[in-house]
Amino acid sequence: RATSHQLKTPIAASMLLVDGMIGKVGKFGDRDLYLPEVKSQLREMMSIIEETSNLNNAAGSGDVEKVDIVAICRDTIEKNRIGAESKGITIQAPNLETAVYWHSNAMMLKKILENLISNGVDHTGENGSVTVDVTELKITVFSHPGHIDDEVIDDIFEPFVTGSHGEESGQKKGHGLGLYIAKYFAGKLGLELHGDNLQDGVQFVLEKRGRDD
Repeated sequence: RATSHQLKTPIAASMLLVDGMIGKVGKFGDRDLYLPEVKSQLREMMSIIEETSNLNNAAGSGDVEKVDIVAICRDTIEKNRIGAESKGITIQAPNLETAVYWHSNAMMLKKILENLISNGVDHTGENGSVTVDVTELKITVFSHPGHIDDEVIDDIFEPFVTGSHGEESGQKKGHGLGLYIAKYFAGKLGLELHGDNLQDGVQFVLEKRGRDD
């Protein structure tokens, strides 16, 4: 329901732009200028649809197995390396030398870590750092510099919640599904996920609620 509601905005914007170009209404008659904007709106819609599809697909798999979370973190860091380097961001992972295993669902756990690490890169200031730390009990992703807006910090795991801080500082502004999906999967796996502002950055922690049986 939230996805359907969120799609209405880019669809309405695209219809307005296309109608303006067809009818050559005012400034919208400049197709060379506004066609790229239509493409941008379509990309936003595709991104929302793909995230929702991934959510449904992963949630349908409840198999529990021995998962090497260090290997997942390494793969995810490598996928985000180019994006990080383009902003001068250093991804640090001091404790990813020895395998650490959790009994969990590999697909859901991978999606959680992908969202936390990519979120760290997207919302970290230029020339900053993202540190990924893994132990037997928890996974920590710390971004420096960074800050969660005070007006949204209590709702950051709700769907389609985004803050203005990243947009103002030139950071990538997402559509607000990544952290919602991470929290949703964490709950299904019996894990805790929380995020907080620290003095010099933002920290997200994924941890076990009890013993790993």
